[in-house]
Amino acid sequence: MYEIKRIEPFSLARMTGLITAGVYFAGSLLVTFVVVGFGGIRSFNNLFDIGVGAGSLFGLVVFTLVGAIVGYVGGIVTGFLYNFIAEHLGGIKLNIELHQDSE
Repeated sequence: MYEIKRIEPFSLARMTGLITAGVYFAGSLLVTFVVVGFGGIRSFNNLFDIGVGAGSLFGLVVFTLVGAIVGYVGGIVTGFLYNFIAEHLGGIKLNIELHQDSE
């Protein structure tokens, strides 16, 4: 049985930052298409306006960057909390079984 005793917080932060940015990007893209879909052609002209609201390209970029920052900070906090708790209570235990591929 293996145990994860420590997680490098900044490595975890990079991963969660990228994953969260991707989720925020997909969500923002969905909202943009919904806003354009409900507003029709007139709303499509507003898509290229400079604005931070949902449905603008600038908003799409801003929400993606916010997602990356939120994920990065959340990853750092999670890494430090995990290391603190694992030091006192023990880490996550993994039961790993290794298999050889037969070719």
